[in-house]
Amino acid sequence: MKYKIVFLVVIAVVLNSCNTGSFVKYYVPKKDGKFPKSSKKGYFAGSNNKYRSCYDVTFYNLDIDVDPEKKYLDGSMEINFGVVQKCDTILIDLHRKLKLNNIILDDSLNVRWKRKGDLVFVIFDSTLETGRFVKLKIDYEGKPPKLFGHGPIHWKKDSVGDHWISTVTQGIGTHWIMPCKYLLNDEPDSVRMNITVPKGLLAVCNGRLINRKILGDKESFRWFVDNPVNVYNISFNIGNFKHFTIPYTNSNGKHQLQFYVLPYHYDIAKDYFKQCIDILNFYESIYDEYPWWDDGFKIVESSYSIGSGMEHQSAISVGLSYENDYWDYSSLLIHEIAHEWWGNSVSIKDYGDIWLHEGFAVYNEMLFMEHKYGKYQYHQFCGSFAPYIYNERPLAKPLDVSYNSFVSAKDLDVYKKGALTLYTLRYCIDDDPLFFDILKTFYLKYKKGFIETNNFISHVNIMTSQDYTWLFDQYLYGYKIPELHYYNNIEINDSVNITTFYYQWMNTADEFKLPVNIIANTDTIVLHPGIEVKSIELRDIDTLYFDMNNGYIDKLMVKSKPTIQ
Repeated sequence: MKYKIVFLVVIAVVLNSCNTGSFVKYYVPKKDGKFPKSSKKGYFAGSNNKYRSCYDVTFYNLDIDVDPEKKYLDGSMEINFGVVQKCDTILIDLHRKLKLNNIILDDSLNVRWKRKGDLVFVIFDSTLETGRFVKLKIDYEGKPPKLFGHGPIHWKKDSVGDHWISTVTQGIGTHWIMPCKYLLNDEPDSVRMNITVPKGLLAVCNGRLINRKILGDKESFRWFVDNPVNVYNISFNIGNFKHFTIPYTNSNGKHQLQFYVLPYHYDIAKDYFKQCIDILNFYESIYDEYPWWDDGFKIVESSYSIGSGMEHQSAISVGLSYENDYWDYSSLLIHEIAHEWWGNSVSIKDYGDIWLHEGFAVYNEMLFMEHKYGKYQYHQFCGSFAPYIYNERPLAKPLDVSYNSFVSAKDLDVYKKGALTLYTLRYCIDDDPLFFDILKTFYLKYKKGFIETNNFISHVNIMTSQDYTWLFDQYLYGYKIPELHYYNNIEINDSVNITTFYYQWMNTADEFKLPVNIIANTDTIVLHPGIEVKSIELRDIDTLYFDMNNGYIDKLMVKSKPTIQ
């Protein structure tokens, strides 16, 4: 996900569901470095409790009729699952504003349920034994609530008055628009979506279009995803789209990149989206083949605000101005396409680790810029992030509460600071072939699977044969930026210019050992600061400055020799 808006004004009264009520506290000023406390109810709603962990979703079958005029959904969700631990009650999620009409077990038996806010407890008459495969059909309807104008459904009209609709549920939960298990640690093996809309509109979803059918004054579009998919990636776009393709060839053959755009943008879009060829080529060259060719590659012009996007797997949704902000390229496209590797193929189990999605995607923007424009621009772009980082909360968020990092500006550091954590790691390793091998082998090990922050830390330590825990403790689990205090003392002795350079780390633990490069005249000198004051004596120095590549640190020139704190 990429937002152009980095701060949202919050009206707390809107957040009235058990899964989002605790978000209100994210906006209350808190002491730096502290997270809001979640209630007992919040932990239950956000955790993989026994009512969720007892079953494993294998298939979602969504069938809904979308009424754009009334902004209303009417349909059903079929959930197929395997029982992994015997149970007589399971928990599914559906927003309290959506009406639940019926739940049918295995096409024949009505089952009881009990609702508590957004939680639906499905109660079976007899125990479901381990190993059994079950099908639940859930009939529901309603008008999904709005959340600050940012979803879950953007009901808009295009410039000529046609309905133009997009979904986005990352962070808040897909249960805002459909019944599901909304935790990230359970991805269905496949998904089928049948979306019915007024005739004249197209419904575009993840995967491949397998059927479309006229139903009087309506038309239905059936799409199929033949791969595991994050539940928040299950999505639909509706509009009077015009479709075109761009041919793409990689080492394994020829493909067609699919695009759905508004008709009045068709001509400019055909040229604009050619940049996707370069972007795909780059990611396939450094990681592995695009992971979803059997489901296709597709970009849809969405009703999001310009500059915002969502990495819906095999159906990326973007709000476009059709202008590039990275010279010949769009940062939005580079970012969202990166998510097909980092976020969709390699996926987190818990929102608390979301920096692994967003930080990696932003860092891949910088790698693409380096690929196209050189190392200097890479450093320039990474350096430009610093003023936009808050450093008020750790990047690693609380687990088991479905923590939403997309609500408060304090948490948006998962993007740029997450990228600069990787930037700093690359600098510290100081071995580009090894660094890129770390990224590639990490991806290959976990592709189409789940990751946690500890998986990445362990992988780095194993690949480098070093312990970089100190670096991740500082940048992920701490929140303060390392600050180098320094002071120059210049003396002239027997016509020799002697510069004594004093330096020490602030805001770091004893174990923090990031080296710092300074350039004296034309010589690079590697310093190893600590929490104690150190110094180096330099003779006949005309110029003394910091190398532009020192990772993500702050530097403060003090007015006198630093003292031990």
